[in-house]
Amino acid sequence: EKLGGAQSYAFQLTVLMTKTIQSEYMAFCSTSSQFQQHVSQDTYTESRIHVMSRAFHLSQTNVKLTTHERYAFQHLDTVNSYAMVPLLDALDHRNPGNNIAWGRMTPEGDIGIRTTKHMKPGQVLFNKYSATESQEYMFAIYGFFSRQ
Repeated sequence: EKLGGAQSYAFQLTVLMTKTIQSEYMAFCSTSSQFQQHVSQDTYTESRIHVMSRAFHLSQTNVKLTTHERYAFQHLDTVNSYAMVPLLDALDHRNPGNNIAWGRMTPEGDIGIRTTKHMKPGQVLFNKYSATESQEYMFAIYGFFSRQ
């Protein structure tokens, strides 16, 4: 498939994500007049794109939660949770060739980053955004093309 064009996967995925974001905005507005009064569709769209393109998927782990945390998080889908992880989204992408691993590093669910090989001072850290996704997907979701 070619990148670009109305029949491309990137275009179709971008249209789908645009419709999803518009639908979310309309749902929030229909639920809350305060939301509609204070958040424009452009502001919501921009914010949602920032979160969508920078959030990291956190898979289910055996995180021990306190009673209060279980109550607070009872409605969250912990299998398909996403989180903003400051600095992790700033790392360069390389696949193959990434040299870091990240994830929940403690029983409490703390997110951490570690190198997967010995690193010398000044070496660049590379993350792997996705091992299997196409260039079209990477562009539509993360907003860039991989150099590989």
